[in-house]
Amino acid sequence: MKRNYKVFIIAFSMLTASSCQLNLLDNPNQISTAQSGSNFIMNKIQVDFATFFEAISQFGMATTRMVHMSGENYTNAYQAANFDNTWSVAYTDLLVNMKDMKERAIKENLPYHAAMTKILEAYVLVSLVDYFGKVPYTEALNTSNFNPGVDDGAATYNRALQLLDEAIKDTHRVKSVNFNPPLAPTDLFYGPSISATTKESWRRLAGTLKLKILLQKRLVDASALGSINALVAEDSLIRTSSRDFQFIYPANSFDNPNNYHPWFFDNYQVGASQYMSNFFMDRVLFRTTSVDPRRRYYFYRQTGTTPTDPNILNCASAVAPPPHYPSGMAFCAVTANGYFGRDHLDPSGTPPDGLVRTIYGLYPAGGAFDNTGAADNQSGTRGRINSGARGRGILPIMLSSYTEFMIGEALLINNDVAGARARLNAGLTASFSKVTNFNISAMPATASAGSGLIPSATTVTNFINLILAKYDAAGSNDQKLDVLIGEYWISLFGNGVEAYNTYRRTGKPSNMQPSLSQNPGTFIRSFYYPSVFVNRNSNSTVSQKPTTGERVFWDTNPVNGFIN
Repeated sequence: MKRNYKVFIIAFSMLTASSCQLNLLDNPNQISTAQSGSNFIMNKIQVDFATFFEAISQFGMATTRMVHMSGENYTNAYQAANFDNTWSVAYTDLLVNMKDMKERAIKENLPYHAAMTKILEAYVLVSLVDYFGKVPYTEALNTSNFNPGVDDGAATYNRALQLLDEAIKDTHRVKSVNFNPPLAPTDLFYGPSISATTKESWRRLAGTLKLKILLQKRLVDASALGSINALVAEDSLIRTSSRDFQFIYPANSFDNPNNYHPWFFDNYQVGASQYMSNFFMDRVLFRTTSVDPRRRYYFYRQTGTTPTDPNILNCASAVAPPPHYPSGMAFCAVTANGYFGRDHLDPSGTPPDGLVRTIYGLYPAGGAFDNTGAADNQSGTRGRINSGARGRGILPIMLSSYTEFMIGEALLINNDVAGARARLNAGLTASFSKVTNFNISAMPATASAGSGLIPSATTVTNFINLILAKYDAAGSNDQKLDVLIGEYWISLFGNGVEAYNTYRRTGKPSNMQPSLSQNPGTFIRSFYYPSVFVNRNSNSTVSQKPTTGERVFWDTNPVNGFIN
């Protein structure tokens, strides 16, 4: 479904801008920067950033089996044109406005604007490198150069680190006078009001993004782990849920703008438009002897009985798993009581299952809490537009739980088994707290603690102890890393960016569901360049990749067999 993001951006921003003077005869969708106040541009940057993250997250979630990935093989799963809109948002919207905003911040003495812009720019730059490899930057925003060349990925990473250091300095330049209009922007992530608390949150976000970048390039930078240790010792990271970096959808307007969570809108309006991953649901439900208490928040079953009609579920009529599937691997459906989606790289057409397949639940899309009881009789509204939190979901971009898992990985690479275990415990605890307390007012009465559907503190503690016991029983550090990253992957639900990066960096979690085809080709180590870039760029250094097996600069892991 094509979403009218331009209308969302303009309308949402006009509600929050405090210094925007417009000629009412002008087209509001074509506002020049000369007509716009700095606060207006800052608001637009923030909403465009959410649009950018949501798009790239979907690609990462699909490649890592968090949601279904279609196509017969990795080569044709995505075409270059699939990335055109995302690329355009990054270059023609975000980076252009960020350049303008940084110049305005100097002229108008706006350190808060500068800090926010540089932090978001650093995230965009590293994400472009992570997904595409070498991308334009130094020549990209030169208005006299319409055919920019690409920069080395490592150099772009270093520039992102510089931006984060500059942003941290900018936050220290913010004084109380800057919190007052018109100098203070509306903070769509930590606000809306600006305070010393939000300033500290942005500073900690900058530190956490430095942690992310350093961890990401640890395979090619021998000093990265030492720098991570210094960051942790400095203790300027996101370590509490109050600092979580997330975009919250207001969900109070369908038209002009539609500001519902896209995953909610696309799956609850008239029927599901996306498939959940059978493998991911299987891991949430069955990786231990107890079911993960987050499952009723992550997934919403539209039916209490998995279809047996092959016209609805084409593999329902006793179809055997492919011969290359390991014994016990999830296939076709997860359970008989309504958990079913699609297997990895299933290219099948879409049968009439939009009102029965499993869809996003309460977290993070703002959908419905799965209140199916022990008898699997669905009660309440069946996954429609007024269900659950009604689309008031979030984009979980950088959470405190992620920080703990990232630190845990670094510690385990340094052979600190006990320290990594403590971070695994902290990461799980933070994730369960985040998910089980999410939009709790949207839960139906049948989901009360007394009904047994909302997990008790004891249930959560017992489950975490099962995971810690699994970690303790792992025979090697590599196996322990598999446990830690596997839990990180499940806690990342809604964030395909970190899942995709972590999978390529560590090769974990291992034993992912194979594709339905026995020969899917090489796993996507980077995506094709968008067609709007390669087809319109005459620079001799710019050409389409011959294969999506091409690795980005920090990925030195084996070409074949490392991940699949």
